[in-house]
Amino acid sequence: MLKINRIAAHEGCDWFYCWVDPKPAIFGDKIILIQSLLEIGHPDCFSESSMLRSLDGGKTWSDLLTVEGLRGYSRDGARTKLAAAIYEPMGAGKFFVLVHSLAYSVTGEILDKQNSTCGCVYDINTNKWSGLKPFDLGFDKRCNIYSHPQIVRENDDWLIPFYVHFPDERGEKGYVPFGLMYKAVVARCRISPEGEVTVCEKSEFLTSKIPRGFCEPALCKFKDRYFMTLRNDESGYIASSIDWRKWPEPHQLQFDDGQWLGNYNTMTKLVELEGKLYLIYTRKGLNNDHVFRHRAPLLIGEMDPEKLQVIRSTEQILIPEFGSRLGNFSVFKISPDTAFVSVAEWAEPNSRERELGANNRIWLAEIQG
Repeated sequence: MLKINRIAAHEGCDWFYCWVDPKPAIFGDKIILIQSLLEIGHPDCFSESSMLRSLDGGKTWSDLLTVEGLRGYSRDGARTKLAAAIYEPMGAGKFFVLVHSLAYSVTGEILDKQNSTCGCVYDINTNKWSGLKPFDLGFDKRCNIYSHPQIVRENDDWLIPFYVHFPDERGEKGYVPFGLMYKAVVARCRISPEGEVTVCEKSEFLTSKIPRGFCEPALCKFKDRYFMTLRNDESGYIASSIDWRKWPEPHQLQFDDGQWLGNYNTMTKLVELEGKLYLIYTRKGLNNDHVFRHRAPLLIGEMDPEKLQVIRSTEQILIPEFGSRLGNFSVFKISPDTAFVSVAEWAEPNSRERELGANNRIWLAEIQG
């Protein structure tokens, strides 16, 4: 069994706003967590970002700090929110950061044409940010990257998964919830020391006609194969290939007894620890019908890389359930046998969460193989 050590880096909210989707960067004993402020009851309506900072390996934490490098701005009647999606080490305490900008109208509608993805560099030693450097994936569509999608580094190449919005397509049932239909794609990129992104090559799309297609892809390389997990409204999926450019049809996530895993409409991610492949996920069937989309507890289980199935007997609780959902999480690996997972208790309006003990905790779990 895996050894799991959990830390609540912060807790408490006013139940009008809550902190969600914390993303970690770790260098020695220095740890930061950067999260977004969400208006409770207004899905994906974010405002500012904050930082929690520890200088002693997570024993003590700062108060919530303003993140100067991720301040939003207003322009031409639109309000733009900046959210960091990934922190990838570049050496000497510097991290490449992918930043997703999301523009809202004055009434809170998302303005697709004003969204962009940018690169920048964060120095954990000086707490300084470089300027944002937008880049273009080459699609005349909205391209999203969200919640630490995990990338694969190969020499000077960075394989980064994105998902692309196709607003004119429809699913097999003739409709798409919220007008969203997505396809997943992998981009081979080069990253300069200043955080400039050059897109060199792209994979074929991974697609599904089941609403709302495939979104929030996460990439992992295990031995000589690439693996990608995919979110879909009706189920989580996984694909495996020896070539990241070409992907076979993804498989629905299952246990090793052939039963459906029970994950749906929620991200999943893979991590290698001590030569074994593990899936991090949420699912139905855990006396958790009161939790939004069954997004708690957060679980981890060993994956059979040949059968693409989770070995049921290895399932462990990574973060326990206190009534709130835990669906948006990030993974940060620091060694062959150790990784960290960050997640926050995402508050819902008019729910039983406070009765069940939820308090908008920002969790950091250390996993050792």
